[in-house]
Amino acid sequence: MEMTDMKLPKKSEKEMKNMGMPATSSGMQDEYPYGLRISLNNEQLAKLNIGAHNVGDEIEIEATGSIISKSENEQQGGKAEKHLEIQIKKICIVCGSDEEYMKDDTPTDKRIAMSRNRQGKSGGTK
Repeated sequence: MEMTDMKLPKKSEKEMKNMGMPATSSGMQDEYPYGLRISLNNEQLAKLNIGAHNVGDEIEIEATGSIISKSENEQQGGKAEKHLEIQIKKICIVCGSDEEYMKDDTPTDKRIAMSRNRQGKSGGTK
């Protein structure tokens, strides 16, 4: 499956002001939408067998989930806004240290088998 970069386009100071967003002195903006962040606590990190890593380390995520909510809202003079909420049910996270798994040429079925082996070793559920 091909990956899609979800990076947000840069907004001008005027656009930020029109959206009611404060323009910071440094011009900092989020690079990616907040809703695409996943937060994991100690218990979840242990289930996924994720050890110590550094901010900025690259990881690969494979997950399945269900759509739990969908809505569409149209306002006068504007285009329709759509919203989809997905509940992640199963997840596999592989950190950059697992070199064989992270290779682009590793077939997906082999990656799935490798992730199941990792989860089995860590006591996680499938």
